[in-house]
Amino acid sequence: MGRVGAPHGLRGAIRIHPFTRSLMSLADFRFWWIGSLKKKQRFELNKTKVSQDGLITTFNEVADRTQAEELKGKSVYVPRALFPELAEGEFYWVDLIGLGVVNLRGENLGKINHLLETGANQVIVVRDKMGCDRLIPYIQRVVSLVDINSGRLVVDWETDY
Repeated sequence: MGRVGAPHGLRGAIRIHPFTRSLMSLADFRFWWIGSLKKKQRFELNKTKVSQDGLITTFNEVADRTQAEELKGKSVYVPRALFPELAEGEFYWVDLIGLGVVNLRGENLGKINHLLETGANQVIVVRDKMGCDRLIPYIQRVVSLVDINSGRLVVDWETDY
């Protein structure tokens, strides 16, 4: 759902860089899990506000700047069961991770490893069998089909790009 940035001030406030469309959508969740996929810790949200580059958030478990610094760079998670219901044909960005990516010729480009937020658009990071990453912009002109059920994404992208 986001990534923890630098501490803000001396009392344990933390900058959060959300990966959500609406910055304040994370405020809807009382508990956040921060860490890695393998090791996460639950934090109770105290308060959050929008800043220039994301959110400034405080948690009941983080009392000072030193504790806030320990969380810098870690990922923010919310259990999938707590996500709002989606309309037919909609999906969450997290649903794209692991999808196989093929181009219009049917050539396998790899699997989506993660997504990047850029100023211009989202970028999918596609990792091939050799472990090499290919950056593909997630824009209408490039992404032809997203089929979550069959586990594939079709793109107008050549193997030599």
